[in-house]
Amino acid sequence: MDITANLNLPYIMAAQAQKHVTHNEAIRALDALVMLAVMDRDLATPPASPDEGDRYLVAASATGAWSGNDGQIAAYQDGAWIFHTPKTGWTCQIIDEGILQSYDGANWGDIIGSELQNLSLLGINATADTTNKLSVRTDAVLFSNAGAGIQAKLNKNAVGDTASLLFQDNWSGRAEIGLTGDNNFHFKTSADGSTWYENITIDATNNRVGIGTDSPAKGLEINSSTGFRLSHPSSPTGYFTDFVQQWDSNEPFYSYVNNKGRVLGFKNLGDGAFSNSALHFSSYYGVFWETEGTYRAGITQAGDFGIGTTSPTCKLHVDGPVRTGSYTITTLPGAATVGEGAMIYVSDESGGAVMAFSDGTNWRRMTDRAVVS
Repeated sequence: MDITANLNLPYIMAAQAQKHVTHNEAIRALDALVMLAVMDRDLATPPASPDEGDRYLVAASATGAWSGNDGQIAAYQDGAWIFHTPKTGWTCQIIDEGILQSYDGANWGDIIGSELQNLSLLGINATADTTNKLSVRTDAVLFSNAGAGIQAKLNKNAVGDTASLLFQDNWSGRAEIGLTGDNNFHFKTSADGSTWYENITIDATNNRVGIGTDSPAKGLEINSSTGFRLSHPSSPTGYFTDFVQQWDSNEPFYSYVNNKGRVLGFKNLGDGAFSNSALHFSSYYGVFWETEGTYRAGITQAGDFGIGTTSPTCKLHVDGPVRTGSYTITTLPGAATVGEGAMIYVSDESGGAVMAFSDGTNWRRMTDRAVVS
């Protein structure tokens, strides 16, 4: 064998003439391959003006002086290109990319071990520090499953610690979700990174949800001095409830009809108990209301209206006396204006006070149908 096994360096043979030629050839090979670092790995055509000692990893489909030497190390020495075929295990620094690669017998690839354990810092396209020991600068981050489900875990040390996702604008916090100082799940926002608002809290010990409060006392508690609004999806100006105050206090309780007519309004008159003045819905009545636990009025799904009765049998059914407005002859409204069928009480009709009805033209006494005069 007249060459070495790994770098293919030529031996000086016994009784060889011009031994310096063989020796210098080996030195040139050592200079090219030991501490191997190439200028580029993406060129298929030799550079026009290489410097002495420049080395390149020849790309596929090489042309010109590199033709037929794909994947080899091209070294410019003594004004000519010398080529070296890589062997398994060779390592090479790619200078223009700042990466280290190795040859596996067929291809060059980045040097990454099968495991990376107990690293003190790791920066990916970024610089890690003692606070951000893992730092990643990228347009997106992907965590994919390995054949089944997948979980991303944030584990805090104690109840009073924080395990959260913090969203920033120019390195200043704007939103945060997670366990922030307790075991309740919080949604928080900030306009300046300094003053934070508790938007939604889900209590870890029960099924309570708080909006604007971190300690909800009810299943759903909304803490807002201006109330809340639920917009109708097809009409942004419609709403179910526009202003609400605690109903177990002496303050009024308000609610309004939405623009679709789907929800009726409520108003507690400030008597200190919402149940004393309530509006209800049932399968029999479209709606009815009561005060102090006593039924007052309601309208059925058929359109019959009852006052003092839960079972109206006509369009207006009143369980008790009915009083109409009282008028003098000089203050009677126009009979044609109110329309036929209207009834009133005339207090100074000749012969005494009398009930009267409109025939569409005149007011007539109910007693004898005579025109009121």
